[in-house]
Amino acid sequence: MLKLSRFFLILATFVFFGFFGQDARQSQEENQNKVSVKVSQDKLETGQAFSYLITIEGDFNDPELIMPGLDDFMIVSTKKSESFSYQKNNIKTKIKITYFLICPNPGTFKIEPVKIVDAGKTYQSDSLTIVATGDPLEKKKKLQPYIEGGTEI
Repeated sequence: MLKLSRFFLILATFVFFGFFGQDARQSQEENQNKVSVKVSQDKLETGQAFSYLITIEGDFNDPELIMPGLDDFMIVSTKKSESFSYQKNNIKTKIKITYFLICPNPGTFKIEPVKIVDAGKTYQSDSLTIVATGDPLEKKKKLQPYIEGGTEI
């Protein structure tokens, strides 16, 4: 009788850890996929360039990238890099997309989250806020010839 109860205790332990171990492994795989964003600075002068970096990491099957609108900014240039690594029978992808932007007008601007939709799941970054101060870029352009030429007295 004692051997039988010990057998059931050991069996219950394996079932318990096997069940919860599966959940831990599954949640670890889900946390592996992520999208993050950051800017080089969030307070700047109008006309000053800054970078907006999007980082996508994980094991995606057929991802769809949904970008936020960047209509409040002027895009100066973009850069993209991709790397792939093979870890534990999975191919992990890391993609970095950098936008170099200029804010032409003063104000507070919110950049909405970047989203990735893959296999029915949505992964998204945080939103960011940019504060630009100073005169509008159009006004600065009109003053530029006077600044370059100097003033005569």
